[in-house]
Amino acid sequence: MVLAVRMSMINSLRDVLIPDNVVGSDGWVTRVGATVRLALEFDCESWAYTDAPAPPRYDDGSGYELVGEVQPVEAGWVHGWMLGTGGLTAYVRTDDLPEGGRLVRARGRFSIAEDYVTDLFEPRDELLARACRSWRVDRIVRIGHHDRREVSVIPRLESGRRGYLLDVTGVPA
Repeated sequence: MVLAVRMSMINSLRDVLIPDNVVGSDGWVTRVGATVRLALEFDCESWAYTDAPAPPRYDDGSGYELVGEVQPVEAGWVHGWMLGTGGLTAYVRTDDLPEGGRLVRARGRFSIAEDYVTDLFEPRDELLARACRSWRVDRIVRIGHHDRREVSVIPRLESGRRGYLLDVTGVPA
């Protein structure tokens, strides 16, 4: 089913989580101003069916509210689905699964979609090609257990933190 509604394009995101294991174990690095290719995961706190399209909304501290279409996929992961919204396709983590092709309103936060997540959805290569997008890194915030501070780089092999938050802007293909 193709959605015949106008949705705002998602051209920038705030507070995309890069967990410490992605930096420390996987060696993921970047710097402000760099371009990175990311597939995104949406850690969904709640969702409901809707028939009202709406632009994405970001609330400081509580994440995003998105309206989009549930993408029909096969998942080897019982707690996941795909959401298409505003020109963005994201892997979604939640306990209950909506029906494919339906319009939903979802609340949650973005993070990098790790390989163990993307490997569980089929057809893998096709979905990854739709979900992976180029982003320019506008801001990096290192988050610790008791502090947050802005930094200019994520260094190789740093661990012992909770991770990093990135503000990113989409780079045209």
